[in-house]
Amino acid sequence: MPDRTLRTASTWLDHSDPCRILYRNGLLPDEWQRGLLQSRPHRALLCCGRQTGKSLSLGALALHTALFRRRLRRDPAVRPQPYVLIASFKHEKAKELLAKAMSLYKPYRDQFPIVAETTERVAFAHGGIIQTIPATPDAARGPAADLVILEEAALTSRELRSTILYTLSTTNGPLYAISSAPEKPAGWWWEAWTQSGKYGGEDALAAKDGWHRTFMRSDRCPRITSDFLESALRDDGPEAFGRECLCEFPKPTMSTRGLMLPDLSSFLVDDAGDVYPGAA
Repeated sequence: MPDRTLRTASTWLDHSDPCRILYRNGLLPDEWQRGLLQSRPHRALLCCGRQTGKSLSLGALALHTALFRRRLRRDPAVRPQPYVLIASFKHEKAKELLAKAMSLYKPYRDQFPIVAETTERVAFAHGGIIQTIPATPDAARGPAADLVILEEAALTSRELRSTILYTLSTTNGPLYAISSAPEKPAGWWWEAWTQSGKYGGEDALAAKDGWHRTFMRSDRCPRITSDFLESALRDDGPEAFGRECLCEFPKPTMSTRGLMLPDLSSFLVDDAGDVYPGAA
């Protein structure tokens, strides 16, 4: 009886806490990872620097959803088993995230055997599926999803966002849209994060609009040394380092009509350094 009770408790914990995926692989999540995984927001925007652990976090979430989520059979046309969709502007990034998820699978292989596996899709015997696609509207038109993870979200179109939201319409599943800071102040992800320029990078954590925001810079990651950061700043330059590691957003300028526009001043100078006529 005690063994059975322990097994029941362990199974309940596995179902209820995505962090258990990491624990059972001998990994301890950082505070921000634990907060994200255990709160499981319905709509999430992530702005994370390089090597901060976002792929590990979302890989654990994808695997947990595919193994443990169960649908209510309210609609016989909807698949009863979990379907996880990972999309990225570059399909290879989505496949890398699937590989990260499957690197955490070993403790569950006896409980949830695999019936089909490629670099783009994994299907489990109980019916759970993790599918990767390129982030295009045509590719996103498919089965209802229980979880959508959108990599490189700042590079994706409004049409894709709309299409993906429809895949969640019958399951009410969550959407996680991830990006480092965008390269220009434009696009739906930038508008959602900053509320069209009202907030900067980390300032947007104060926004209250239905999106859960997670902000994590590389220099706050305990596994990244100051020596590496200094080297990256020296090699990449302040602009690229700021975007990739510090999640620094581009600074928009205000037009005479009050619209947020990117700074185009660099295009007003020719190769010789002379200002074009009328630019001064």
